[in-house]
Amino acid sequence: MANCSHNFVFVLPLIIIISLFNSTAGEQSNDRVDSVCNQTPNPKFCIDAIYTDPSASEANIVALAYICFRLASSNATNTLSFITDHHDQTNRSQGVTQEDGLKQCSLDYEKAENALDAALADLDSDTFELGEYAAVSAQSAVHCEHILNATMMISSSLHSELTRRNTDLKLLAGICSVISSMLVITAGEQSNERVDSICNQTSNPKFCVDAIYTDPRAPDANMVALAYISFGLAFTNATNTLSFIKELQYQRFNGPQGIFGLKQCSLAYKKAKNALDTALIDLDSDTYELEQYAAVAAQSADRCEHSLNSTRMMKQISVRSRLIRRNTDLKLLAGICSVISSKLVR
Repeated sequence: MANCSHNFVFVLPLIIIISLFNSTAGEQSNDRVDSVCNQTPNPKFCIDAIYTDPSASEANIVALAYICFRLASSNATNTLSFITDHHDQTNRSQGVTQEDGLKQCSLDYEKAENALDAALADLDSDTFELGEYAAVSAQSAVHCEHILNATMMISSSLHSELTRRNTDLKLLAGICSVISSMLVITAGEQSNERVDSICNQTSNPKFCVDAIYTDPRAPDANMVALAYISFGLAFTNATNTLSFIKELQYQRFNGPQGIFGLKQCSLAYKKAKNALDTALIDLDSDTYELEQYAAVAAQSADRCEHSLNSTRMMKQISVRSRLIRRNTDLKLLAGICSVISSKLVR
C-alpha cells in the first residue's frame, strides 16, 4: 500500500507537468510547423512532438529537420535499450519465441538508429538527401511490429509498450519525410545563374546546388559571396568532423590500430580546418589566393580516408560510414571552392 501511495505521488507531478507543457505548446506559433504538421497523418502528435524543443517556435526548415531527426533518433536509441533490457530478461522467463522476436526487433532498431545517425551527419555537412533515411526508420518500425504480431508467448504489457514505440517512430519518420521533401523543394525553387555555372563544372552538380542553396544569401549572391558560402560550408564540415573524431577517440575505437587511425584523421582535419579558416581570412582582406586552401582541404579528406581504409578501426559500421561520408562531402565542397576560386582569379 505504501508503494502504491508513493507511485501516485510520483505520477501526479508528471501529469501536471505534461498538462502545463500542452498548454505552453498551444501558445507557440510557427507557420512552418503548421505547414509541416498539416501534411502528416497525425497533426496533433506532430505539433506536440516538435514543440518539445524550445527552439521550435522560431525554427527555420533546416532547424526543424534537426529537431525531427533528433527526436526520431532518441526514440530509436531508447527503444533499442528497452529491447536489450527485456531481451536479457527473456533468458529467464518467456522462452525462445519471445527471445527471437525481440532479437529481430533489436536488429530493426539498430538499422533505424544507423539511418537516423546518417541523416544527422548529412545535416551537419549541409547535404539534404534525407528522405531515404526517414523511410528506412519507418520500415524498421513496421518490420518490428510485424514480428511482434507473429510472435507467440510475448507478455501483453511488453507487446503494448513496443507497439506504442513503433507507432511513435513511424509518426516521427513521417514528420521527417515531410520536412525532407520541403528542403528539396526549397532548394529547387532557388535561381542564380552563377550557381548553375559553378555547379555544372563540379563532379556532382546536384550536391553542389543543394549545398549552396542551404545559405539564404545564395539566390542573390555574387561570386565573392558564393566564395564565402562555399568556404564557410567546407569550414563547418571540417569543424564538425573534427569534433566527431574527438568523440570517437574517447568512445569508439578497436585497439591500437583504431587509435592510430583516428589520430591520423584528427591531424588531417585540423590541417583542413586551418586552411579553410585562412581562406576565409583571405576573403575578408580581399586577397584571392584560395585554390591552394581548397586543395589542402581535399587532400586532408583523402588522407583520412586512406587511414580508414588501411586500418580496421571501427566496431560499428555506421560510425565508419559516417566518417567516409564526411570525407566525401569535404572533397565535394572543396571542389566547389576550387571552381569558385578559379573564377575569382579571372
